[in-house]
Amino acid sequence: MFCVGGSFSLVILYFLIKVLNAVWLIELFFLVIFICLMGLFFLDLINNWFPHSWFLKQKLKFDISIDDLISYTSSALMCLIWYFTWNWILSNIMGICFVFWTLRTIKLNNLKVSVLMLSLLFIYDVFWVFFSPVLFKGNSVMVVVATSLDLTVKIMFPTFTKFEPCSLLGLGDMV
Repeated sequence: MFCVGGSFSLVILYFLIKVLNAVWLIELFFLVIFICLMGLFFLDLINNWFPHSWFLKQKLKFDISIDDLISYTSSALMCLIWYFTWNWILSNIMGICFVFWTLRTIKLNNLKVSVLMLSLLFIYDVFWVFFSPVLFKGNSVMVVVATSLDLTVKIMFPTFTKFEPCSLLGLGDMV
C-alpha cells in the first residue's frame, strides 16, 4: 500500500509541475507539512526534557497548552526563515526532523515484512525512474519531480571548495 500511495503522490506532483506549473503550490504544501512535523518533534523534545512541568501543561484559550504553543510557534518560525533564506542549516534540521518522524511512525517488527517492503520500494524506484518515460512522453516522473523542486529532501554539508559547493545525502537513504 505504501508504494501505491507513493506512486499516486508522485503522479500528482508530476501533474502539478508539468501541466499546471504550480511549483509554488507544492512548496507551500511541503512548508505546512514541515511545520507540523517539526512541531511534533519539538513537542516530543519539550515533553522529554520537562516531563513533570505543570507550567507547560496549562491550557490557554482554544484548548492549546503552553508546550504546544512553544513547539509549533518555533517550528513555524524556523520553517518561514528557511523558506525566505534557503539556509542549509535550517534545511538540515527540517530534514532530520522528517527522518525522526518517519522512523518513529513506521514500525517494522518482522524481518520478512522489512525485506518485502524494501524490495517493493526498490521496484517502485526503478519503475518510476527508468520505465515511466514509456508512459509519460519520454519524461522520467521521478527525475522531473526531483529536479523541479528545491525542497528539504536532502542533508547538505558544505565542502568549502569551488568545485563542489556541498555534499548531499538523501533523506530516503537515511531512512
